[in-house]
Amino acid sequence: MGIDPSRRASVIAARFSKDFADTEPQAKEIAARLIQIVALFEHENKPLFEQHQIDRGLFSALVSLRLAGEPYELRHRELMERMLLTSGGTTNLCRRLIKLGLLAKHPDPDDARGVYFRLTQQGIDVANDLLPKQHRIEQNLIEILSDDEKQTLCSLLEKIARPFNP
Repeated sequence: MGIDPSRRASVIAARFSKDFADTEPQAKEIAARLIQIVALFEHENKPLFEQHQIDRGLFSALVSLRLAGEPYELRHRELMERMLLTSGGTTNLCRRLIKLGLLAKHPDPDDARGVYFRLTQQGIDVANDLLPKQHRIEQNLIEILSDDEKQTLCSLLEKIARPFNP
């Protein structure tokens, strides 16, 4: 019989600390639980993304542009910074969105080398369809927590992430 999924991270941490005595088992358990939650989140989102022929990266770009407000456009550099990607990575994502008809590219009138990316009407429609559904998935994943627990979790995750996001 396999390990109870709710105990998997604890078992991994215990095995790890047994083999590597000079390590802190809680660090391994926390990392394992975060990885498990990300995998669960991605599993729950997969059918939603597949419905629109996108993946998590394309979804992130759609969200960044949709949340930029009307006219739902950003300069290449702004999109790159919001998504924490390289210039090449951003360009590749945008090419894929353009190919799907969700994004249009146009020159920056103030910078001959710059470009803007703007959601097409189809891109706006897809984002408007996806965002509420994806948010329900997020809500379902944390509905077991009280409001205080949600706030505590947000604070703790922010504290962990802070040194990596100067």
